[in-house]
Amino acid sequence: MPRVKTAVPRLPQRHVHRPRLIAALEAATPGQVTLVSAPAGYGKTLLLAEWAARRPELTAWVSLDADDDDHRFWSGVLAALATCAVVPADSTLRRLAVPAGPSADPTFLAAVVDALDLLPGPVRLVLDDVHEVTTPGPVHGLACLVRDRPPGLHLVLASRSDPPLPLARMRMVGELCEVRAEALRFSVPEASALLAAADVVARPDDVRLVVEQTAGWAAGLRLAAVSLREAEDPDRFLSDLVGNSRALSDYLVGEILARLPAAVLDLLHAVSVCDPVSAPLATAVSGRLDAGEVLDALEHDTSLVLSSGPGRIWYRLHPLLRSHLLADLTRRRPDLVSDLHARAADWYADGGRPVPALAHARRAGTPDRVALLLRRSAVPLVAEGEHGTVRDTLDWLGDRVVAQDAWLALVAALVDIESGALGPADAHLQRADAVWPARPAPELVELRTLVRARRVSLTGDPAEMVEATEVLGGGAEEGRGPVVMGELERALALLAVDRRGEARVVGAAAVQRARQLGQPYLAARGLTVLGAVEAADGDYRRMAELAEEPTTSRGARTGRPRPAPRCRPSCAPTGRC
Repeated sequence: MPRVKTAVPRLPQRHVHRPRLIAALEAATPGQVTLVSAPAGYGKTLLLAEWAARRPELTAWVSLDADDDDHRFWSGVLAALATCAVVPADSTLRRLAVPAGPSADPTFLAAVVDALDLLPGPVRLVLDDVHEVTTPGPVHGLACLVRDRPPGLHLVLASRSDPPLPLARMRMVGELCEVRAEALRFSVPEASALLAAADVVARPDDVRLVVEQTAGWAAGLRLAAVSLREAEDPDRFLSDLVGNSRALSDYLVGEILARLPAAVLDLLHAVSVCDPVSAPLATAVSGRLDAGEVLDALEHDTSLVLSSGPGRIWYRLHPLLRSHLLADLTRRRPDLVSDLHARAADWYADGGRPVPALAHARRAGTPDRVALLLRRSAVPLVAEGEHGTVRDTLDWLGDRVVAQDAWLALVAALVDIESGALGPADAHLQRADAVWPARPAPELVELRTLVRARRVSLTGDPAEMVEATEVLGGGAEEGRGPVVMGELERALALLAVDRRGEARVVGAAAVQRARQLGQPYLAARGLTVLGAVEAADGDYRRMAELAEEPTTSRGARTGRPRPAPRCRPSCAPTGRC
């Protein structure tokens, strides 16, 4: 048995000590099994080596590898135990012969367990790289040792994936102590210490950025430290860690990706365009019906994928892994990247989520798809306060495309008005008139009426405001068009001419409808209008109560709450909010 297989690995000269993880290992109670499970490069071996060095007389160490058959596995275990001072010279463990097929020999297995039980004190048996043990013999032998372990044996297993043991049952009955990838990730202070140990002078913001890009992955941090030390422009280097670090990219390929089946690798390439990705979305972009099962298995077996959110139905790839996969796919198949983004855009659009749909459509580089999605979703997005998304998409399409489409020009005018840019808004209104169709759809006519009313409400006189908003809200019964926005403009106009009772009724209806439709931004605007009505009546207590009312209601559609718009002092007498 080579000495190196049973020797505790030496710690590097500039090893970063991690007391919180040592404490987690020490927290195991007698008789428990400790599982340290994480992908390659998470620092499992170094952590256990540091822990073993604290009590070497109690620790037996076996470094497993792919050549360990049944006989070699048990020879290594016995040789490691023989190095422990706690194992007496006359212990059976020092003279026990390994038979042929030891894991199938109940007499041999019983002799090992009995000898461990007779030890005068506790002993720690560390089995490193358990994932390398794949043949039936040692797999069965390990399961028997776990099942029949005596109280004084602290068995510690380090593996890149969970071993085939009854972990769920052990966890339920308190027999399992676990240290997983999440705990092994370097914190910002730990990463700062690692970079300092590598003679890298890094600003606090740089340390946080490295931790964010590596997700605290130990190997990624160490390779980044080496590259940073040699980088002429650290800021530029950190902007694309994977792209700028050949060593890091080579490690990802050699130690992680090369071990995955080709079909799994293809799936990961496909979903790298999405962050995060759900099982149905993964199926949509990859075409694989089992995409969700594969992602779930990767999370369970490798921690390369992590689930999150309510119900844990959304998955995220490790940041460095995703960056590498996406860069690799973009380099080899830019056409496929565009197609994958287009599939993601269609999936989000079909699910009624226009913000990510537009983002993916832009990345797909398909102006027709972007314009179509924006026509469908622009008004609801403005109603939800997503002005930035609409503006970014209009800018992406460009002035030439917007100027040739009456709907898009009106949307651009509406966003301009919401931001107070009245000059550009007027220009977009003129462009809409210039390309106005001979037979406009009712929704297009209603949108122009709304935009003009909104424009008049900012600078027109009160009578003109009332006239401009008289036809708004006509599609309310059918749920057609920007109904709530129209009702709010109408309420403001009525308030401006001191028809407060009517303004209160229309404004209250707008708030109720906004809540039912899951439009908290418009509900907040409506509450502001109602507050202005109460202020005009001198009822400041009611105005304060309205400021505290919720913008959503039970059973409403999903919507993101938005801060209520601030009401200017002139709002109450004029209705211009």
